[in-house]
Amino acid sequence: MARRATRSAVKAVPPPKVRVAARLTKVAAPRNTSARKLDLDGLSAEQKIALLLREREKMVTQLDAVQAKIATLEARDAQLADRIAWALDTLNDLLRDNS
Repeated sequence: MARRATRSAVKAVPPPKVRVAARLTKVAAPRNTSARKLDLDGLSAEQKIALLLREREKMVTQLDAVQAKIATLEARDAQLADRIAWALDTLNDLLRDNS
Protein backbone atom coordinates (compact mmCIF):
# COMPACT_ATOMS: atom_id res chain seq x y z
CA MET A 1 0.00 0.00 0.00
CA ALA A 2 1.43 3.32 -1.03
CA ARG A 3 1.37 6.07 1.53
CA ARG A 4 0.04 9.43 0.58
CA ALA A 5 2.48 12.31 0.78
CA THR A 6 0.86 15.30 2.43
CA ARG A 7 2.13 18.50 3.86
CA SER A 8 0.14 20.50 6.34
CA ALA A 9 -0.38 24.26 6.23
CA VAL A 10 0.82 24.71 2.66
CA LYS A 11 -1.14 27.16 0.59
CA ALA A 12 -1.58 26.15 -3.02
CA VAL A 13 0.13 28.51 -5.45
CA PRO A 14 -1.54 28.85 -8.85
CA PRO A 15 0.74 28.21 -11.83
CA PRO A 16 2.19 31.33 -13.42
CA LYS A 17 0.58 32.61 -16.59
CA VAL A 18 2.82 32.12 -19.60
CA ARG A 19 2.58 34.48 -22.51
CA VAL A 20 5.94 33.97 -24.21
CA ALA A 21 4.60 33.82 -27.77
CA ALA A 22 2.77 37.11 -27.35
CA ARG A 23 5.92 38.79 -26.09
CA LEU A 24 7.96 37.61 -29.05
CA THR A 25 5.52 38.88 -31.66
CA LYS A 26 4.77 42.33 -30.23
CA VAL A 27 6.95 45.38 -30.29
CA ALA A 28 7.57 46.69 -26.80
CA ALA A 29 5.50 49.79 -26.22
CA PRO A 30 5.87 52.19 -23.31
CA ARG A 31 3.90 50.83 -20.35
CA ASN A 32 3.38 54.14 -18.63
CA THR A 33 3.44 57.85 -19.19
CA SER A 34 6.91 58.28 -17.72
CA ALA A 35 8.39 56.41 -20.71
CA ARG A 36 7.22 59.14 -23.09
CA LYS A 37 9.19 62.22 -23.96
CA LEU A 38 8.24 65.24 -21.91
CA ASP A 39 7.28 68.39 -23.76
CA LEU A 40 9.21 71.12 -21.99
CA ASP A 41 8.96 73.72 -24.73
CA GLY A 42 7.42 77.01 -23.68
CA LEU A 43 7.83 76.39 -19.95
CA SER A 44 9.79 78.57 -17.57
CA ALA A 45 12.77 77.15 -15.73
CA GLU A 46 10.75 76.77 -12.50
CA GLN A 47 7.95 74.97 -14.36
CA LYS A 48 10.44 72.64 -16.03
CA ILE A 49 12.01 71.81 -12.69
CA ALA A 50 8.62 71.22 -11.07
CA LEU A 51 7.54 68.96 -13.94
CA LEU A 52 10.80 67.01 -13.86
CA LEU A 53 10.55 66.58 -10.08
CA ARG A 54 6.99 65.26 -10.40
CA GLU A 55 8.08 62.82 -13.10
CA ARG A 56 11.02 61.77 -10.92
CA GLU A 57 8.67 61.07 -8.00
CA LYS A 58 6.41 59.00 -10.26
CA MET A 59 9.39 57.01 -11.44
CA VAL A 60 10.66 56.45 -7.89
CA THR A 61 7.19 55.23 -6.88
CA GLN A 62 7.09 52.88 -9.87
CA LEU A 63 10.57 51.62 -9.06
CA ASP A 64 9.54 50.88 -5.48
CA ALA A 65 6.47 48.99 -6.71
CA VAL A 66 8.53 46.95 -9.16
CA GLN A 67 11.14 46.14 -6.51
CA ALA A 68 8.37 44.96 -4.17
CA LYS A 69 6.96 42.78 -6.93
CA ILE A 70 10.41 41.31 -7.60
CA ALA A 71 10.84 40.50 -3.91
CA THR A 72 7.43 38.79 -3.91
CA LEU A 73 8.33 36.77 -6.98
CA GLU A 74 11.69 35.76 -5.50
CA ALA A 75 9.98 34.61 -2.30
CA ARG A 76 7.47 32.63 -4.35
CA ASP A 77 10.29 31.13 -6.40
CA ALA A 78 12.05 30.02 -3.22
CA GLN A 79 8.81 28.52 -1.89
CA LEU A 80 8.27 26.62 -5.13
CA ALA A 81 11.84 25.34 -5.07
CA ASP A 82 11.30 24.09 -1.50
CA ARG A 83 8.07 22.38 -2.49
CA ILE A 84 9.73 20.70 -5.47
CA ALA A 85 12.60 19.50 -3.30
CA TRP A 86 10.09 18.15 -0.75
CA ALA A 87 8.16 16.32 -3.50
CA LEU A 88 11.34 14.78 -4.87
CA ASP A 89 12.40 13.64 -1.40
CA THR A 90 8.98 12.11 -0.83
CA LEU A 91 9.11 10.30 -4.17
CA ASN A 92 12.58 8.98 -3.39
CA ASP A 93 11.34 7.73 -0.03
CA LEU A 94 8.41 5.99 -1.70
CA LEU A 95 10.70 4.37 -4.25
CA ARG A 96 13.06 3.25 -1.51
CA ASP A 97 10.16 1.78 0.51
CA ASN A 98 8.79 -0.12 -2.48
CA SER A 99 12.15 -1.64 -3.47
